Amino acid sequence: MGNFASEKRGFFCSASNWFEKHWIIKTLITFLPTIWLPVIVKLFGVNLSISDEAGTLSFWGKIITIALYLLVLFVLILGGISAKNKKELQDEFKEKLDKAINGQFYYEYILSGIDSVNKDICTDLLKKIKQKEKANTPVDSLRIIAKSVQSCCSSQFDLSANKILVSMAYCLGSGNRPEDWKWANPEEVQGGLKLSELTSNSQTAFFRVMNRSEQFIYYNEKTAAIAENKYVPDERDKKHKNIGSIVVCDITATEVTSNVTIARAILSISTFTKCVSKATDENSIKDVERNLVGILDYYENLIRRELATLAACDSVDK
Repeated sequence: MGNFASEKRGFFCSASNWFEKHWIIKTLITFLPTIWLPVIVKLFGVNLSISDEAGTLSFWGKIITIALYLLVLFVLILGGISAKNKKELQDEFKEKLDKAINGQFYYEYILSGIDSVNKDICTDLLKKIKQKEKANTPVDSLRIIAKSVQSCCSSQFDLSANKILVSMAYCLGSGNRPEDWKWANPEEVQGGLKLSELTSNSQTAFFRVMNRSEQFIYYNEKTAAIAENKYVPDERDKKHKNIGSIVVCDITATEVTSNVTIARAILSISTFTKCVSKATDENSIKDVERNLVGILDYYENLIRRELATLAACDSVDK
């Protein structure tokens, strides 16, 4: 029964598309009823043997007339189906446009296929950067990884790299003391808040992640976070009127057997002039956040490896 209904719908859709393509034939058919009785039957009915001299339709005249009106009705029905299909297409495109506007564009398109993004785009970017940079120490590697995150985010957010700041701070041990933290890429943080303020000001996202009250923070709009006293803008933010997004995450390396924290890193991604998403509703924001976590998973594994190496080197030095 389902197959029959599907075939029936397919026939009507095909016929509708055919008449839409051959619109001249469709126009002629729908125009025929206006001239059939007053012109064709009246003037040529006797000669065509479809009516008598009084204009009364013969048997075949009635059959042809009924068939003609049924054909016109069929064409009109097909026109309705075509209009319905067009309306459905319009609704579909409108839905996609709405998703793009509310931020799900990133969720369903740019951020889709996370494995492919991580393994292909981001991996290639990291290889290219490594070819240009020297990684003599684990800290050098952390700096290179941060630069790769910047390049990857640039391609994913459709935003130039100079409008994205990726900073990384690291420490050995659990990082409970503010003085334990250092910048892995200090050359990138010029104009930003000092590390001493980030580690001591409870209003900064860095502080909350450092103290493990939150492990991953994503504010799509810095202005909203500032209004809630959850983000402290730096000089670059003020220059760009606080337009942009902020992502801060904690990356912890632990000793395999004891599960004791041996090193930590805090990765911060800040965009300027443009937010990561145009989302406005909470569900869409959460969708984007989940996919950001997925993208950063690739880098987190690399960072943990370098942190473990850093801790091992420090242990050997001692």
